[in-house]
Amino acid sequence: MSSEFDIFCSYAHCDNDDEWVEKFVKALTSPAASIVVNPQRMYEGVLRHFEQYIKDLRCGSRPDLTDKFQKAVSLLWALEEGKNVIGLTEDEFKGRA
Repeated sequence: MSSEFDIFCSYAHCDNDDEWVEKFVKALTSPAASIVVNPQRMYEGVLRHFEQYIKDLRCGSRPDLTDKFQKAVSLLWALEEGKNVIGLTEDEFKGRA
């Protein structure tokens, strides 16, 4: 299998059964008996996704992301509840430090 993420599913089947195509299709549409994930590829994929997310937030080209991020930060750090001390400069926050 060749894809961005190598994820393989296994399922119970018998190659000599009659109606093997129907059983194969049913197996593909049923919950997997097991899933094997390549941890290195999974890590690399998550890292790429996270790095792109950070770039999108910093450049401001995705208002849908920045709005959700600002709402989450405001809620998490209780920004509406008075004075807060956040221990980083704007340059540090924007990755320029």
